[in-house]
Amino acid sequence: MGEEGTMKDRACRRCGGTGREAVDPVPELRAARKASGLSYAKLAQRLGVSAPYLREVEKGSRSITPMRVAAWLGACSIDDGA
Repeated sequence: MGEEGTMKDRACRRCGGTGREAVDPVPELRAARKASGLSYAKLAQRLGVSAPYLREVEKGSRSITPMRVAAWLGACSIDDGA
């Protein structure tokens, strides 16, 4: 078991114990915000969070839940006619 068990343990920690590789959503979130033309302030208002929180997520210094990822992407696709 030795080395193989150790590698599996590291992989499970990396993927949160789900057995699946974790995917970093930050590049997609940043691209969606930029493509939508939304500022941090406007996106934060739509999501009900602070602009500094969004900046920290994009920098990778704050984590984000799957529900928030979905909300972020949804908020970026809203066409408000502007």
